[in-house]
Amino acid sequence: MNPKARPILKKSVKALLEQQDRQGCWSFPAHLGSHYISLYALFLEWLRFRGFSSRLDLNRLARILLETQLPDGSWRQARDPALPSGDINATVLNYAALKFFRACISTANAQPAMDAARKFILAAGGIDSTNQFTKTFLALFGLRGWEEISEIPYLIFLEALPLNYRQFSQWVIPHLIPMAYLRHNRVSRKIRGTFGPEFDLNELYAGHPWRPSGKEPEPSAWYDGFMVKKILRQQRNHGSWGGYTVSTLFSIAALDHFYRKHPGRFPAIPGAIQRGLGFVDPLYFNNGKGNYLGCLMDGGVWDTILAAQALAQAGETSDPLVLAAENLYETQTAEGGFPYGRDFEQYPDVDDTSRALVFLEKMAPFTRRTGAAESRKQGLQWLLKRQNSDGGWGAFDQDNVGSRMMKLFTHNLTDSVELFDGSSADNTGHVLAGLGAHGLTAGHSRSVRRAVRFLRRTQDPVTGLWEGRWGINTLYGTTQAGTGLLRAGESPQSPYLLRAAKTLMSFQNSDGGFGESTLSYLDDGHRGRGASTPTQSAWVLEFLCEMGLRDADTVSKAVNYLLETRSDSESWRDGSVVGTGHPGILYVEYPVYPKVFPVMALANYLNPR
Repeated sequence: MNPKARPILKKSVKALLEQQDRQGCWSFPAHLGSHYISLYALFLEWLRFRGFSSRLDLNRLARILLETQLPDGSWRQARDPALPSGDINATVLNYAALKFFRACISTANAQPAMDAARKFILAAGGIDSTNQFTKTFLALFGLRGWEEISEIPYLIFLEALPLNYRQFSQWVIPHLIPMAYLRHNRVSRKIRGTFGPEFDLNELYAGHPWRPSGKEPEPSAWYDGFMVKKILRQQRNHGSWGGYTVSTLFSIAALDHFYRKHPGRFPAIPGAIQRGLGFVDPLYFNNGKGNYLGCLMDGGVWDTILAAQALAQAGETSDPLVLAAENLYETQTAEGGFPYGRDFEQYPDVDDTSRALVFLEKMAPFTRRTGAAESRKQGLQWLLKRQNSDGGWGAFDQDNVGSRMMKLFTHNLTDSVELFDGSSADNTGHVLAGLGAHGLTAGHSRSVRRAVRFLRRTQDPVTGLWEGRWGINTLYGTTQAGTGLLRAGESPQSPYLLRAAKTLMSFQNSDGGFGESTLSYLDDGHRGRGASTPTQSAWVLEFLCEMGLRDADTVSKAVNYLLETRSDSESWRDGSVVGTGHPGILYVEYPVYPKVFPVMALANYLNPR
């Protein structure tokens, strides 16, 4: 055992406890990039909604954009040192913001930055090479047409029909409804500066600039009103649509357009818009270190679960953890699941519920809450009901794999989002760990046996790896599936788990850590390969310890990597993105991950289960 490990773990536990708030929660907002702030800045100009004052500081945004631009003129969607350049969607949105607001920002560096960005965009194919979400916003601003964006028939929003919009994933639905309205009505509104001409991006077209072909249709009070009514009904308690900022902006745009044409039809619209903006603006500008980084959703429950689980795994049972447990019980839904954060209460998910149940079971002897045991039992039943036909688990729904017709209507959107929510190895592993913590193992549960068969069937037979859906990539999928299997009763001597461990060990970098690039979703040659990160190293370390390999040289080097990379200022920090939003498309920065997963791994290393 490394003699430095226990003192470092103790310091890390203390640091994590100090970041707990008075309600017993932790919050480290996840984010997707400052280009979402650029988009929001432009959207506020488009909306011109009276009675709302944003916290947006254009000069601060400009400084962030200029500081984060890459030498080739592009901006990254997420940090990944393996990527040779940035992302065209992020670059187009940041360029647009700098161009529109350059007269308002106090910097002389905007024009050179814009020149470099324009050169990158044109070399990448111009505006025509952006994805459907970016094109939707550009069409909204009158910067390109709606022709390339598939029209989504209103018919699929009739819930009485067997094939309807509820076949899509939880994250697609709140975006899809307003997008259908905006596309059907070809909603377009030019924005202009105080004294300048209408804003355009004609210089970003690699070929001929787009020219408008005709006026947008007038929305029908009845036909389009059906969609507007549905949008109003979808708004959540804290003002969002679906818990996401982008779906909220789409919904606000649809409501605003309809209200301008039919102001007396739905008098609730102005209030709904006000509440929607009241959800988005604090997420973007009132989130500490997450300010101006594009926090697209509140994940306070997830952060709390992970922090509390890490501390409990490290042996903490103090009053702060009892308070965290009490708070988590309060977030549990009536059906038994746990949500990701604010406005996800209607859609609790498998990951949160599984990890919450592991923590709450560990804290059971110290929690005097009436009905706590019944609440945990209800959570287990909720998980078991979510098992898919193939034996695995998705994130939110059961058997959410889509139909041919639904895929046909939305096939163009696949460059922007994963449309469905099928079983994944990591979700299934989390559930097995949750079930195992409550004594449900392969020897006692048919559901567990079905899940084990699903994982055996989906494992790469040569490498022993599993793909990761919600973390990058095979390092996440393999370690979470493998750990779940072990906690559900599988033997660490099982050849298929030994194969996985051997392959993972072969990925170790010279610094002792592990890392995997986003490129692994696009090229198998990058699987398991990338710059070391504390989070990904911790995933591998914990799995190897679960496998009983604490004395292996690989484990010793991985522990040393974690000990050497910890700083007193912020414990650990990942130098590359490790969270997956949509494989091969979108990646999420989770600041909570390097704060908690190394604590879990070191605790497992020092205190064998």
